[in-house]
Amino acid sequence: MKTLFSSILLFFVAISVAQFKLPKKKDWEIANTKPIVVLQLDEDDKNAANFNPYIKKYVEEVFGASRVEKYLTEKEFNKFIKGNKEKYNFIGFKYQTKAPFTYTNIFFGICGKAFMINGGYLMTYNYNYDEKKSTFFNSKFRLISEADIKFALNTFKTSIENGVKQEDLSMGDMIKQSKNSSLKSMNPNSNKLKDLTLLIDKDMLSEDYVKQFKSEYKYKYEFVDKARIEKAMLENEKGFAFIYEHFKPMAGKKSDDFVEYRYYSILYYIYSAENYEQLFFYVPNVSSGSLFGSGGVKKEDMVSNDEYVKRLNSVIE
Repeated sequence: MKTLFSSILLFFVAISVAQFKLPKKKDWEIANTKPIVVLQLDEDDKNAANFNPYIKKYVEEVFGASRVEKYLTEKEFNKFIKGNKEKYNFIGFKYQTKAPFTYTNIFFGICGKAFMINGGYLMTYNYNYDEKKSTFFNSKFRLISEADIKFALNTFKTSIENGVKQEDLSMGDMIKQSKNSSLKSMNPNSNKLKDLTLLIDKDMLSEDYVKQFKSEYKYKYEFVDKARIEKAMLENEKGFAFIYEHFKPMAGKKSDDFVEYRYYSILYYIYSAENYEQLFFYVPNVSSGSLFGSGGVKKEDMVSNDEYVKRLNSVIE
């Protein structure tokens, strides 16, 4: 349950009860049992060469071929979905290109049901798709990869399994839990990093920050290229962990006191390469209990590069 809680905590402390619609146990049960429709990209799409064959491979591997109802284009899916509310799940890929958000995502949804998280989907992983802007560290424009797809579907499966086991909580309960949670309690598996080599994309961090990381991080690590990390992910290598960047769009307010750039990779997660077990995640210190809405995100509440390694060391010890 902690994995599921941590993956949605940031949103649950963000929106007021009146505005927010939480996924319920029954939604996770639908995700766990109903047939799946898989969307395919048009062949001329620059991401199609990777997405179409690998989404088919890993949907059938992770969820089972018997769960797959159809493979459809977006146009075909839009016709199919009518009259099929909550009868099917769907998995696909989408571009968000309207300012201020520019990203792509792999998503898992329930036909005819929208949530006020994840762009209306039950689960999603978002990736930088803006060649001009970087995210929290020095994230660069990227196409979707086989490793991204395998990772997303496996962690979707884990979240669904955890969701089925959990009891429904009110927004008040979620906010109360988040306020009472320490970084250590939200990262119960972090001590496993003592025995793992942490793989970090050498192009993810600035030169100055690489120096800082090397001087502060107390455990085993390697700065490598992205291909090495993806190899560890695809082969489920034992003895390694990896930093994996994805992000969540966040409402902000443009002023001197609030964050102007409206999405950050504050959800910098660390996972085991062997089984994608979540080992670390970081949530900004939010004294007000509100990240979104009229309040926006205060700059001092965001994760800073200077704090990252210190906080990571603190939960491993």
